[in-house]
Amino acid sequence: MRVSKTFYQVAGPLLYSNIIVNTNRSISPVLIGNSIVNRDGTQEQGAAFNLKSSLLSLIKHVTIGEHGCSRDAFAGPLLRIPTLLVVPRASCADIHYLCSSRLSCPTIAKIRPQKVVLHHTRLRDFDRVYGLDSLAKQVPFTTRCPTLTLVLDETGCGGAWLDHEASYRQVNLDFLREMRVIVHKTPKWLDRIAQRSTCSLEEATSTIVELASQMLGPVIAPIVALGSVAITIYLFRQIDSTSTDALTSAIEADLDKRPKPAGSDLEEGRPRCTIKTLSDYISEGLEDELLPEELKYWREQSRMRMAEGGAEENGEQAV
Repeated sequence: MRVSKTFYQVAGPLLYSNIIVNTNRSISPVLIGNSIVNRDGTQEQGAAFNLKSSLLSLIKHVTIGEHGCSRDAFAGPLLRIPTLLVVPRASCADIHYLCSSRLSCPTIAKIRPQKVVLHHTRLRDFDRVYGLDSLAKQVPFTTRCPTLTLVLDETGCGGAWLDHEASYRQVNLDFLREMRVIVHKTPKWLDRIAQRSTCSLEEATSTIVELASQMLGPVIAPIVALGSVAITIYLFRQIDSTSTDALTSAIEADLDKRPKPAGSDLEEGRPRCTIKTLSDYISEGLEDELLPEELKYWREQSRMRMAEGGAEENGEQAV
């Protein structure tokens, strides 16, 4: 279909800003035309112009959910994008493979993002029931990126917890420079929107020590061992500076219990991670790590907390 140059320039950024891949949408139609090689027309052959490459350069992030994918699903050159968002279908008991290919995802294998965002699958007793390799198969990809973000749900943190290292074992850590960990607990209505099954057994709010030892310590330990990766943890639960200091101390204590790898050059006495709050996260203006409804929810929570804090400072009763 031919359109005016003005329409092309206006519609392109709107249509290609966020590409969603799921059971209803394949990435293949988005890439049609990208393999065309520009050439001038001749008497035997008409001119050819690759208009798709400029449109693909407008992509800000690709969101990948549960989808079907064949070996030849992604033809053509690598797709270089700012952010790759991986959102597996989450359940408390069942495995939902991210890609029908299972062993590897041809689509993800051809994407080169600056940042990979992995959302936690929220499976309980995963290691005991399925074994660690199951998660690697459930989220099958090998990629490289300077920044890795893990979005973890603290529901069930007080019980058996899955080895989060399996969540990113196929990210090439040689290229990693920054790791971000978001820890939150969302309401049931957001679970439905985000394709997560609400756990039938609601756990009590995890203590700071439980968060440190059963979730955050195992997650960041392999990254801490690299020595050169900046680690930031955003805790979305409502906390004060005392709790922030306590969490930092608990994480440090947990890491000290773990064996240090040979050749580790960690600087003694230096905190191995930075703890930040929900308000910090919102003020930093990141909009490519959470699903739109989740981001809207947490922005509202941050606004309400700030309003309550202001009311308390003025001697008023917060509602």
